[in-house]
Parts: sequence; C-alpha cells; structure tokens
Amino acid sequence: MYQTDKFRIFPKYLINLAYKFYVMINLTPTDYSILYELDLNSRQTNKQLAKKAKVSEQTVAYRIDKMLKEGVIKKFVLMTNPRRMGYTHYKLYLKLQNISPEKEQEFINYIKKEDNIFWAGKTLGLYDYVISYLAKDLLDYKEMYDKIKEIWGPYVYSEELSLLTHGTLLNRSYLKNSPEKREILYGGIRETVILDEKDKKILHALGNSARLNYIELGKITGITPDTVKNRYDKLKKLGAITGAKITIDEKKIGRTYTLATITLQSFDVRTQKEMQSFATRYPEIIYYINCIGNHNIELEMETKNNEETEQIINDFRKQFFKYIKNYTVLTVKEELKLNFVPF
Repeated sequence: MYQTDKFRIFPKYLINLAYKFYVMINLTPTDYSILYELDLNSRQTNKQLAKKAKVSEQTVAYRIDKMLKEGVIKKFVLMTNPRRMGYTHYKLYLKLQNISPEKEQEFINYIKKEDNIFWAGKTLGLYDYVISYLAKDLLDYKEMYDKIKEIWGPYVYSEELSLLTHGTLLNRSYLKNSPEKREILYGGIRETVILDEKDKKILHALGNSARLNYIELGKITGITPDTVKNRYDKLKKLGAITGAKITIDEKKIGRTYTLATITLQSFDVRTQKEMQSFATRYPEIIYYINCIGNHNIELEMETKNNEETEQIINDFRKQFFKYIKNYTVLTVKEELKLNFVPF
C-alpha cells in the first residue's frame, strides 16, 4: 500500500482548503524566543525565561498567557521514555471506508479516552488516522487492536502496524533559527524503572501540566513538595523522565506537521547512525524514529510549505538512495491526543 518511485505529497489546494479556517498568529521575536526556550524545557521558571529572552518576568507571563489564549501553545507536556517504564510503542495506521460522520466521531472519542493511546493524528494521504499505543507486551496491544477491529472493522479499508524500537526527539530549533539541536533518547533501553503509586501520581499530574511547581504538585498528589522534588529528580536521573516540552498548533505559526515513513532495502549500524545524524541537521525535523514493520524509518517535521517538505525528503533520498526501497508522506491535519504518561 505504499507509494512507489515518485514522491507525491497530497495536492496543495486540498491542504490549503483543509487549513483555511486556521488563522495565523503574528508573533514577535520575543514570543519566538520564549517558545524556543519552553520547547527546550517548559519547566523553566518565568525568571529563567526572562533572563534568556532579555525581557521582564511580567512580559514573559503576559506573552505565555496570550499564546495560550490564542491557541499557539496547546499544552506543557512531560516527556518520558516509555521503554524505561516497561512499555513498547506500537503505531497503527488506518484507512477508513464507508463510515458516517457520526460513527467516525465515535471512533475519535474512543481514541481520546483510551489511556494507553498516547498520541493520535488525523491525516491526509495514504492513511486517515495514525494511532500510537503504549503496551506492556504484544497481548496488551492486541486487546486494543481487537477492540478496534470488533467495533470499527467494517470501516477499515487498509491498515499497517509498526513497532518503534528507538530514536530521538529533537527540539524545534527553527523557532529561533538556531543550529542547536538537542536530542532526547526514546526507546532503546531494556532496563525497567519500577514505579510505585506515588511515582505514578506525580507523572500523571505532570503529563499535560508540566509547568506545575513542586508545591502545586504536592497539593494535587497529597505528597509533600520535598518528596515530590526528590522523586522527580530520581525519575529524571533514571531516564523515566526525559524532559518537558510544549505542544503547539503549528498551523497558527504557518507550519505543517508531516510524517515521512521510509522503507529500507538494506542497512547497517553505521548507515542508521548517519540517517539519525541527517535528522539533526534540519531545524524542521522534530522526531527521528527506527521501526520494525512495513517501514524502518520515520521522519516527523514541521515545515513552512510542501516545497520545504519535499526538499528535506529529496535530500534524504539523495544521500541514502541506494538503501531506500520505498516511502510515503502523510500530512497531519489534526492532532487528536498527546500524553507521554500512559496511566
């Protein structure tokens, strides 16, 4: 079910039509500086942000609040490495058929409510939905898959499954036109961190509210602020917590969220490292993932336009042409869910 030979992005006029109701927000250089820092670490205090953005704390507080109200900033999310907590990341791609708007809304509501679905997107292209699911084992994943097939099976035209093994999450260096790329490890670790109920309470509270301070976290969890801090620091040291970022509405800053899945004919460890290094050289690439399944590599990016997306893909093809068997591109029309804490 993959596109072959020629690179085809969804027709521009349809993408423009899909996004016509989104209004771009005019941001100041100060806004971009604050966004850049929050994307590196959204737990930074207003005082720390003010020093880096060279403005007052009051200005930082006002600009963050304004960007939240305008929908540029959607959430402050805690970044975790699910593999360190004993979870494996499965990704399910679905193309639907003959489904009514009402039944499709039921499907979307299910996606949003299912705890272990930590990310999902509605897409344009070869598939209509991409669902990321965190499972303790294959049978755990199969329970979710069986439920989808039982209820929505008649509406599934085609599907694809991939298992994400390891990769890196990259900061949005394009926000500051900066060459600096910080890499956060994702997957790839066998050792599991044992979490108790207090750890889970802290992680759950921070999942979509990563800027909560230790006093606020103490009130929410019923755990003393000192204990919260000590446990947070320990989980970070052990690699269960890998950082804190923001989620943004990329369309409001004139960007499009795109997934490129790449099937390799052959590869080795050295080639994989070179491919990962390729991703770090592009400010627009925010995820580089290795997979097992119909494809081997995923590049996720936030680009200004189709031409920029195509240029990145073509650069990748030019450098690694002898390894590439096939590839396809999906445009994320709507992000339905994101929470790196699966409980």
